[in-house]
Amino acid sequence: MGLVTGVIATLGVTSAQDAAEERAEADAAAAAEAAEQAVLKDAMAACGIDDGEPGIRVGDAGRTLTVDHQGDDDLEGASSEDLFCIVEALDTPSSVVSHMEQTTSMDGRQTESWENVTVSWSYHPDRGMDSVFTVE
Repeated sequence: MGLVTGVIATLGVTSAQDAAEERAEADAAAAAEAAEQAVLKDAMAACGIDDGEPGIRVGDAGRTLTVDHQGDDDLEGASSEDLFCIVEALDTPSSVVSHMEQTTSMDGRQTESWENVTVSWSYHPDRGMDSVFTVE
């Protein structure tokens, strides 16, 4: 009887430990998810930009930031200052910044990634540098 009680007690402790580990893993995954979703909003906050300002739209539960940059023919859109503040706030590597700055209207859509961020953009003087930032 004592052996059976000991085995049952050991199984109960092991089950409790397993459940605690599973909760800790789930909590860590939820915290990582929240941090990933905050990356773009944190960059916007650092630049003093609100979702819904002209040319700025956050989507996909905070995982996508669309910047519709104001070109020569656009009546409204995000300013160059806002776009490049976001680029800087996201710790964009200088190689990506150079690629963005050197894009011409003949280049079509371009894409670059670093850490957990991907940016896709196109440029035309009349439409500006329209960009989509995605956190993966």
